Amino acid sequence: MKTNLRRKALAGSTAVLAAFALFGSGVAPASALDSNHVYLNFASGDTLGNAASSFEGGESAVGTTSHLSNNSLKITKKASGQPWSGVNLLLPSAGNTARLASAASHTVTLDWWNPDSVASPVMLKMETGAVPSWQGGPWVAKTVEAAPGLNHLTFDMSTGTGWNDTIEYDVMAIFGNWSADDTGYTGAAPFTPNVDQVYEVDNISVNGATAADAIAADVTPRTATSTLMTFEDSDTLGALASGDSSDAKPQGGFAGLSTSIDAAPAGGNGGKALKMVKNVGAQIYAGVNLAKFADTTRITDGSHKVITLNYYSPKANSPVRLEVRPYPAALGLTLTAAQGWQTLTFDFTSVDGWTAGEEFVGLTLFPDFNVDPGATATTYYADNVAFNGATTPAIVPVVKPAVRVAATVAGTAKVGKTLTAGKGSYTGSTATFTYKWYRCTVVAKTAGTAAPAAAAKCSVIAGATTASHKVVTADVGKYLRVLVTARNSAGSALSLSKSTTAKATK
Repeated sequence: MKTNLRRKALAGSTAVLAAFALFGSGVAPASALDSNHVYLNFASGDTLGNAASSFEGGESAVGTTSHLSNNSLKITKKASGQPWSGVNLLLPSAGNTARLASAASHTVTLDWWNPDSVASPVMLKMETGAVPSWQGGPWVAKTVEAAPGLNHLTFDMSTGTGWNDTIEYDVMAIFGNWSADDTGYTGAAPFTPNVDQVYEVDNISVNGATAADAIAADVTPRTATSTLMTFEDSDTLGALASGDSSDAKPQGGFAGLSTSIDAAPAGGNGGKALKMVKNVGAQIYAGVNLAKFADTTRITDGSHKVITLNYYSPKANSPVRLEVRPYPAALGLTLTAAQGWQTLTFDFTSVDGWTAGEEFVGLTLFPDFNVDPGATATTYYADNVAFNGATTPAIVPVVKPAVRVAATVAGTAKVGKTLTAGKGSYTGSTATFTYKWYRCTVVAKTAGTAAPAAAAKCSVIAGATTASHKVVTADVGKYLRVLVTARNSAGSALSLSKSTTAKATK
């Protein structure tokens, strides 16, 4: 059976969410990772090994050992934690740049101390940092049996559940006393109950590595580059958020949220925005990975702790969550959106766990967070996402046009001559204009703000939809006039000109 984790409701709700057991860093890896040697011995110079972190209620710490050699990683299965609690051994965000398994290299060896009184399973799991398994990303799990006491274990990942030699796995986690994700495992069952057992692991060799391959993480700092995501045609970063998140493109919607770039609804700044549809059947944590940076860019730093965006909600009191570090060690902030357009300010200054020393590289937005979509899909919009010192433009509401000066017709109503429409002038926001010409039996000495009344005995001139009209034989004996429509995202206004003073002639 696949490990069925529960993503805690981070907004204070008691609701829980289904997910997988292993979680990556949310970092988009560089393309074509190499199958490098990686060795973890948890010595003081082993930066990668010392960055290992536990999840789901377990505990981990590097320290001296009497069971293995020098330092080891001690993993405590807390009685209060989940039975599938484990430790992320390698993450891209902690400096791993190696592909951990391939068709040619797929074996991991390690020393393992088992405190259980009987044999128990040890599961090793790999996935990609680009798309965590809980977002549907690929993973492979291999379980072996460990006898009580000291073991030297070998994990051939190519024989594990989910193996795919084309996947660039760059995340690795270990689970003591757990085996559920590897359906091919036939060894000892987990020892029960979990009673704060302390397992130890050391000398982890990936792809045949030795102690000489123990490396420190790349310490070249990323830069907090000023970034504004507008979702207009020129915004190549914003364009990546459209469509589903995948291993090849980690940006995009997941867990039932469909994303596309579309015209912004009325009331915002116009132009285009990121459209987010929380579909029927979506998970309550459905969201969108707005940005996933690789090697050079970080999100927030000591001088830039605030992220802002313009946001549209179709309903009031809707929770909106923004995360800079993904689950299970999620770091984010939840605000409440009003109905309509608004500017949301996510200030991480006082958020527990945020520090300028950590280089956050992902940005994930959760519209209507922790709320079941119910029987009807709901649409939200995000626009002008600003971080690292960029500024979200203030929302300037689009105002419906209104006629200030009426439309006019200029020219001589004679066959072969051209009449020209003056569109008039309008209050309100910028508008576009369309035209419709009429031939009428009754003269009109006043302008109007609607289509001609029946009493004017007018008919539409087919095909006459531009700002000019060349008089034709069919117009002879009729008065001519034009209807101008001024339109923007807030609405439209009609301006009907007076008719020509005389009937059209040959």
